[in-house]
Amino acid sequence: MAWELDGRRGTTTIGGEPRQGFALMRDPEKGLLAFHAVPPGPFDPTASRPPAAEQFVIGEEAFEPAPEQGE
Repeated sequence: MAWELDGRRGTTTIGGEPRQGFALMRDPEKGLLAFHAVPPGPFDPTASRPPAAEQFVIGEEAFEPAPEQGE
């Protein structure tokens, strides 16, 4: 089986720091997620471009999904 879309928001720890972001893709056979971390710090609205999301491949067990809205 190949990678499939995921799309869940959540957190993981990268370099000892908790990071928020989303799991864009998942490989269910290998238990992997393509995690896109939101850049830390405040967003500068005057910047010419938005900050790029950092991308990591993590194990599914390292991903903590965000609670659903209304929970």
